[in-house]
Amino acid sequence: MTAYSVETLREMASQGSLFMLHLQTDGYMIADPEGVLTQILSEYRRPATFDAAISELAAAARALTVDDAAEHWDALRKLGIYVARTACYAVVANDGEPEFDPDLVAERLGVSSVTRALRMRLAPPQADDLEVLFNAVRDVVGDIPRAETTLDSLAVSLLSSSPYAATLMVQALIGPVEGFEYTALATPPI
Repeated sequence: MTAYSVETLREMASQGSLFMLHLQTDGYMIADPEGVLTQILSEYRRPATFDAAISELAAAARALTVDDAAEHWDALRKLGIYVARTACYAVVANDGEPEFDPDLVAERLGVSSVTRALRMRLAPPQADDLEVLFNAVRDVVGDIPRAETTLDSLAVSLLSSSPYAATLMVQALIGPVEGFEYTALATPPI
């Protein structure tokens, strides 16, 4: 469970956030007595493409290949799971009807490397998880250069060109947590 401020939800809706599309298509409202969320969702404006989000996610996937990955393995695995799932959702949304069920997304993409990556959130960790996640993102979005640097150096180098990716990397640097704290990101989640 994650809590968002009304202002953040409005900003995400106005920017065409993939997360807001997910809420709009699959969300179940338990209570909205003042109609705030209903209004925000009605104001959602889907972008022509999710290419900007895909670009940020591709940049973030580079973190899975950093030289010091072993030092940040747990956090990078969590980052990789988020990045792989979100990249797959964005590509499917770009290709037509959005879908957020991991098994259906894997089937629609028809990319063998994606199935394990999309199921990884519920699977026990394996030594090759970071490579599997990186390959899944690469196979879905296209060529991604390997990092060939440390996680902190990569995050700093991406601050201006890919700020969302850099913010995800900073969370990985902070250390392993239950999941990513999306509400702490500098920019609204994708």
